[in-house]
Amino acid sequence: MLAGAALEEKIFGDDTANYKVACKGHIRVPWTWDESQGNDYPCYVGDPGHGDVDISRGISESCDIYFYNVGAPGQVTSDGPNAGVKTHYYNPDSATKAIEFKGLGIDRIERYLREAYGFGEPTGIELAGEAAGLVPNPDWLFKSDLREYWSVGDTINVSIGQGHLLCTPLQLAVGTTRIANRGTLYKPRLVKALLREDGSVAQEFQPVAIVPPRTPNTSGRQLATVSQANLEIVRAGMKRTVTDGTAKGKISFTNPVIGAKSGTAEFGIAENGKYTKGHAWFTAFGPYDDPRMCVAVLVVGGHEGSVYAGPIADQILDQYFNKLGR
Repeated sequence: MLAGAALEEKIFGDDTANYKVACKGHIRVPWTWDESQGNDYPCYVGDPGHGDVDISRGISESCDIYFYNVGAPGQVTSDGPNAGVKTHYYNPDSATKAIEFKGLGIDRIERYLREAYGFGEPTGIELAGEAAGLVPNPDWLFKSDLREYWSVGDTINVSIGQGHLLCTPLQLAVGTTRIANRGTLYKPRLVKALLREDGSVAQEFQPVAIVPPRTPNTSGRQLATVSQANLEIVRAGMKRTVTDGTAKGKISFTNPVIGAKSGTAEFGIAENGKYTKGHAWFTAFGPYDDPRMCVAVLVVGGHEGSVYAGPIADQILDQYFNKLGR
């Protein structure tokens, strides 16, 4: 979803789709008041990293470093010894070569997640008590019980779907359908049709498109959207997830061809500062060229998405398309 926003906003220039970020296992983001110190943000594969990563590999191989760059903005620091300097980071092989961030920033991330993909609002399914989720921003963080100022680290965490961001499995499925069908958010329904006793259709409910509300404080501006051309680039990355990425060898379902994305939401920090637990996510759609099915799987506490949630999605897809003959 952030890949679509990055393409739309051309954060790496006109050739954002082919722009490559060097993933060397982790990055160090310096403190504004001490350039020699800072916080480390790892890629899940560890050292030496993925190497040079474009948007297709970023999606298919879930490269954290790539999406840190997609999210973190090149804003100018306003205070401390680094006042007037753009936010930047260092790769592990160079303590002196600063690399400036060029990413979306939390304001644009919020706009796209809310307006293009429907996050932060109930989907409207006919069930009571649906959770709205949370697309965080600096104003929310300061007014929350945490009473904290927003930092570049908060944006980095949201950039990979973690930190203060909250979504439901249903919201993830609905957002994925927009990528799958090349541009429309649909309201999910439980009831397709009402039948008479003889089996004939008394009433069939037609698909209803969702028009998400505008992001607060951005009235008078067009809703954030992602073009079909950019959605095709994202879709291609999701297909590569199965053929060459995180789901390769873990998804046996290949007919029809599908697009997919794995995810691991980490929690439970140990004494050494590393996460010890994770929620396993996997979302997929198919057939790739003309989608009819979208599935989102969450295994609470399951850890790695492609290992634990992926095979469940695999069985659902096989049941629907093959065993049921759809």
